Amino acid sequence: MLVFLIHHPHLIPFENHSSSLLNPSVIDAYILSEQAAGRYSAGFTPSDLELLIGPFRTSPLGLVPKPHSDKFRIIQD
Repeated sequence: MLVFLIHHPHLIPFENHSSSLLNPSVIDAYILSEQAAGRYSAGFTPSDLELLIGPFRTSPLGLVPKPHSDKFRIIQD
């Protein structure tokens, strides 16, 4: 397997998908549960995080309604 590392000299922020606005409380609950499980860290400002780890890319979140349900599936690109 070949792995290529590409250096990005600048921050690449992506906004959340517009679907994240369908039910923001689902996104909030997901983030809190991931933080409680130790899989997400506390929030950083973009400038603080870039000082800590260098240029980075964000992963937007979105929601997809589950069929025949009032629940949503989280997507993270």
